[in-house]
Amino acid sequence: MILRPRPTTWQLLYLMRGSILPLVAPRLLFVGAVACLASWFAQRQPHVFAQITVAPFTLIGIALSLFLGFRNSACHERWWEGRKQWGALLVHTRALARQTDALLAQAPTLRTELLRAAIGFTHALNARLRGGQTAAAAAPWLPDEAAAAIAAAPNPTDAVLGWMSRRLGQALHDQQVHPLLYPSLAAPVAGLGEVQAACERIHGTPLPFAYTLLLHRTALLFCTLLPFGLAGDRACPPLPSRPRRPCACPGQGSGREWTSVHDRAMTQSRVRARAALRVGAARPPSSRRAAWPDGHSSLRHATQT
Repeated sequence: MILRPRPTTWQLLYLMRGSILPLVAPRLLFVGAVACLASWFAQRQPHVFAQITVAPFTLIGIALSLFLGFRNSACHERWWEGRKQWGALLVHTRALARQTDALLAQAPTLRTELLRAAIGFTHALNARLRGGQTAAAAAPWLPDEAAAAIAAAPNPTDAVLGWMSRRLGQALHDQQVHPLLYPSLAAPVAGLGEVQAACERIHGTPLPFAYTLLLHRTALLFCTLLPFGLAGDRACPPLPSRPRRPCACPGQGSGREWTSVHDRAMTQSRVRARAALRVGAARPPSSRRAAWPDGHSSLRHATQT
């Protein structure tokens, strides 16, 4: 999570970073233009709006507020579950680092291969959720034969875990790992598989389209027709109604904002996981060195120390 200093009261008026205002600004301008048009028309044709009241819009507004509340809750739940899963990934990677350090002190090569594979899994999962090259993200951290096999797998991220399990099984048969200690080493790998399955479920099951369509259509009709209902109120001279920000389909903007915040949290969790799995020879080979994104110099330093 990105921590920022608490903004002042004056900064709250113009602060744009982390706000959904740029996303809903075109809708706000559209509602404002419709409100001005309704007020201008009511001043010149008052008899047309004489029988129009805001009572129906009150009932529609109550239903719309419930729809928006449900959608915001669903978006927050998906965002929070994704945050918890990447926190669990950090827990399992740290557990793997501790277990290999304590139980594989006599097999440093095996320990290095497992920790580098865990780093590759973290990069591969991040690339899979962001639509990147999964196999290319994991290849620099794996042996050559393992990288070739994973590149041909339909799910390279899961193939990395499969290679780690086979490597542990081979060490068990070669008596590098005691049978009583094997479950302690296999448990973090199984936990990484659970994290991957949960993240793929969130990524592959968005909110139902019918529910989103109903919400956006209702909000569009409400925001378009409400200015005409307010213009028919003759208790005072009709004025251009102020654009109503909650009516400009904020559910869509909130969903994008949760995705943006979760995307930044994924990057931070990946940095922590890399730091927890740092090993002596964690730098990828120069022949297949992965391209480091901008702003990850601290991550590169953590894996090389």
